[in-house]
Amino acid sequence: MSRISTTDYLKLTDDSILWKISSSPDNEIAKEMISDYLERKLLKCVYERFIRKRNNYTKLNRDKIEELRLRIARLSNIDERKIFLDTYGISLVPLAPNKQEMKSILLVSEDEFFKQPVSNLPLVNSMTGYLDMIRVYTNHKDRKKITNISRDVLDKELPEK
Repeated sequence: MSRISTTDYLKLTDDSILWKISSSPDNEIAKEMISDYLERKLLKCVYERFIRKRNNYTKLNRDKIEELRLRIARLSNIDERKIFLDTYGISLVPLAPNKQEMKSILLVSEDEFFKQPVSNLPLVNSMTGYLDMIRVYTNHKDRKKITNISRDVLDKELPEK
């Protein structure tokens, strides 16, 4: 492990980095975000929605997420750098130890036990899949406008059924 001087270490602290960015003549958006952060005007979630995926029904890849973010920015006439979309997926049925989706279940009776594919068990099969969540974040000032536009865009783009 290399040694680092106290002076060099202090240059890497959050406060030092925030000061360096905020005193820079460039990137007004970053300076505005730092100012808001220091005043505790944090980014807020303005839209949140769960999306049930079944057989890749919903394709929320990076390109699609970026397309949606840019559309929200364009329709709201707000700088795209002030709008953040966050997505993640969770398995509806616990994952196997190897973090893969469960493919079979061990069934046990008093006399025997055997593996059964999930696809052969209608009740379990109906519960498998993933639940995606999409969230939109923005600053306090643009919250109301982004909320309405996000709802319009995402409800149309990602219908419930």
